[in-house]
Amino acid sequence: MARKGSVSGSLKANWTVTTQEDCAVYLVGSARELGEWSPDRALPMHGQHVGGHVHDWNIDLALPRGERVEFKFIKKSDTGEVFWENGENHVFAAVGPDSIVHWGSFR
Repeated sequence: MARKGSVSGSLKANWTVTTQEDCAVYLVGSARELGEWSPDRALPMHGQHVGGHVHDWNIDLALPRGERVEFKFIKKSDTGEVFWENGENHVFAAVGPDSIVHWGSFR
């Protein structure tokens, strides 16, 4: 399971993904706290304009140590349309030290 905020026995992680447009990005995944794959319960990410058309989106999480989480980034338009990333799910195992992960560009 993944949790936002500080949790005892947890690994703190900051995740970032880059987009080429300014469309709200969310995180959704296998854990209950990541919405169990429901876009309506996805976690909103915080956007920052980097330059040109490039935006970085990030989120701070606390994941129970030893947990394995599958997830994807999704975009939601102003009209509520959902756009899922292409390709396989991302996988993260909460082992080792706290981490900062840049997952690259939205696929």
